[in-house]
Amino acid sequence: MAMRCTRAITDKATRHSPTRSAVSAYPPCGCARQGRQAMELIQLSPRMDVDPSLQLRSPGEVLLLDYMLPATMNHQQLARRTGIRAPHLREFLTDTRPMTPRQAIRLALVLDTSPFYWLVLQARYGLAREAQRANSFIR
Repeated sequence: MAMRCTRAITDKATRHSPTRSAVSAYPPCGCARQGRQAMELIQLSPRMDVDPSLQLRSPGEVLLLDYMLPATMNHQQLARRTGIRAPHLREFLTDTRPMTPRQAIRLALVLDTSPFYWLVLQARYGLAREAQRANSFIR
């Protein structure tokens, strides 16, 4: 069964379109066009970790402080641009709802970031919160 690669977005106007299909925006499984060989986008290891000296911030906090406030944008405006429902964005900003891959893709298209960036922020934040809960439970 052959895997089909899709073309990456290169046009800046298309990349920022909230109606752009996420499936066609990023190649599935990281496949490359040249010879259709699988390529690794990041080197994963079992001991992979984030530098613990870095400040832990939730993805909602990063979105608010690093993207929305400098652009003087409120959550309703961001909701219109991304196609994410405003109540979901508000819950995301208050850390009551986790980031989903669909939301990560929509934010990435509008804010000129990577969906991986948002998902790594969410994964790191979720792991740290669960580690804190586990430590308080063990004590």
